[in-house]
Amino acid sequence: MSSNNYFVITPYYKGTALEEIVNSVIVAARHVSAKIRIIGFLEPLDNKLHTEFLDDEKYPVMQARLNEMLLRVRSPKRMLFLDFFNPGLDLLRYTHKQKGILCKYGALLHGGTFLEHDLYNFDWLENFELAWAYVYDKIYAPAYFIAEKFPKNLRNKVVVKSWGMDSFRPASGHNRRYEVIFPHRLNKDKGIDDLYKIARRLPQINFYVTAPQKMNYLKSNDYFKKLSARGNVHILANQ
Repeated sequence: MSSNNYFVITPYYKGTALEEIVNSVIVAARHVSAKIRIIGFLEPLDNKLHTEFLDDEKYPVMQARLNEMLLRVRSPKRMLFLDFFNPGLDLLRYTHKQKGILCKYGALLHGGTFLEHDLYNFDWLENFELAWAYVYDKIYAPAYFIAEKFPKNLRNKVVVKSWGMDSFRPASGHNRRYEVIFPHRLNKDKGIDDLYKIARRLPQINFYVTAPQKMNYLKSNDYFKKLSARGNVHILANQ
């Protein structure tokens, strides 16, 4: 199918929410016969992360490779990026400007320095985010909460569109025991400290932490050691 509309899959890691979003968008696009092309990384990066950072050295390498792919696209009309966090967007915009290519840019917003307690709150990154926000024509947020935290002078670009996993039917059941599944990485911005406090106050409840990393990487994480000490917290690593 020929189309000048692209869904751009930026680099992402195995076992994270971005993997589910990629699968959902692809399934949904096929379901409605959307006239879009997929470009980027259909396969996630192997997740070996165990520190407070979200990326390792593979991410910048793959992001640079993605930018090379995008610069070779002829006459794109629209590009929707998997992630608002998008190093190199300025170079893409500059190249399109030089070539007289009129392309609209959009992105799915998952977080940013403008959100309190976000993992990445570097001063220099805040300025980069503002630059990316100026380049994007539309920024899609999953909830009004995150949209209202966006800088006021750029808030008119934000559209609230939940992209829930509605292309998949969840399993259902009855007479289920009260248990909690915590499907996040073990980083402070995910509320691990609050999870620990709740688990300590509810010793009769089992908490299952489905972390995206493999066990050998998780074991060097300080939160892993802290949570594992609680008998009602069970950490399930990615296989």
